[in-house]
Amino acid sequence: AASLAGKVTPSDLATASAAASSTKPETLAQRIAWGDQAAIVEANAKFERKPGAAKEAGVIDALKTALGDKGVGARVAAATALSSICEGDVQFAYKEDVTKALNKATKDSAAPVRSMAVTALVAIYKGNPDRAQWHGVTAALKIALGDDNVAVKAFAARALGKIYAGSDVKAGNDGVLEALNKAAKDSDAGVKAAANEALAEIGGSKAAAAAVAALTPEEKTAFDAQLSSTDTDQEITSLLQIINPDATLKKALAVYFAD
Repeated sequence: AASLAGKVTPSDLATASAAASSTKPETLAQRIAWGDQAAIVEANAKFERKPGAAKEAGVIDALKTALGDKGVGARVAAATALSSICEGDVQFAYKEDVTKALNKATKDSAAPVRSMAVTALVAIYKGNPDRAQWHGVTAALKIALGDDNVAVKAFAARALGKIYAGSDVKAGNDGVLEALNKAAKDSDAGVKAAANEALAEIGGSKAAAAAVAALTPEEKTAFDAQLSSTDTDQEITSLLQIINPDATLKKALAVYFAD
C-alpha cells in the first residue's frame, strides 16, 4: 500500500480532483436535472411566468428531465414549477414539449405526481378547449377521470370544467360532458361533487342536461314531479335543495331552466 501511495504524484491528485468536480451539478439547470428539490423551488420562484428566460437558462429541459426522477418529491416539484413557469402560455408549452411531458406524467406511478400534472395542464390550458383537444390534453384528462385514486379523478374533473368553461357545445363534441356525466355518478362523494362543479362551470343546456342525467332515479322522479309548479329562480333553488343538496349540482341544473 505504501509503495502504491508513493507512486501518486501531485499532478495525479489534481487531475482526479478536477474530474470529480466536473461531475458535480453547478448550474441551476444541472441541479434541477439531478433532482435537487431546492433548485426546482428556486427555479419556480425565479422564472414564474417567464418561460422564455427559463428555456434560455436550460431550466425547461431540466424540469422535463426531473419529471422522470426516481424521487416522487422531485417529480411533484418539477410539475409544480412547469405549471408556474408556463401558466397560460399554450403555444410555448406545446412547442417545447412541456405539454407532452405533463400528459405523460398524468400516468405516473405516484398519485401525487398525477394530480400535480393535471393541475399543471389546467394552469396552461384554462379557457382554451380547442388547443387542449388538439394537443392531447383533453384525452389525458378523460383518462385521468378513470384513475384508481379519487383525488386524481376529482382534479381531472375540475380541470376539464376550467378548460371548457362556457363551451358546452365543444365539451359535448369532445366527449367531455359524457365523461363528466359518468364521473357525477361515481361512488366517491368528492368525485361526484367535482364533476358537478365542472358541469356548472361549463354551463349551457348540454351541460345542464348532463347534470340532470346524473340525478338518481328517485331524485329525477321528484324533480320532474315538482318542476311544473316552479316559476321563479328562488323556487327552483328551493326545489333543487330538496332534491339534491349539492350546491354545485344546483348551479348546473339551474342553467337547464334558462335555455
